[in-house]
Amino acid sequence: MNYPPIIIGVGRNYKSHADEMRSETGVIFFMKNPTSIISSGENIVIPACCESESQVDYEGELAVRIGKTGVDIS
Repeated sequence: MNYPPIIIGVGRNYKSHADEMRSETGVIFFMKNPTSIISSGENIVIPACCESESQVDYEGELAVRIGKTGVDIS
């Protein structure tokens, strides 16, 4: 797989999620390891250090990859 050089995530961007985390509403940005992504249809492999279900969380995420720079894009 051709991994992107950087992944920037956005979190806590809606009230119910902030409430779930017992924190204030407000967008946070974070970085993810580029090797943490998989393609559609690939198996999810849970590392041996995280085999306890109490340490594994699931959620769906959407990723957008920008492959070229752009100027004056409508």
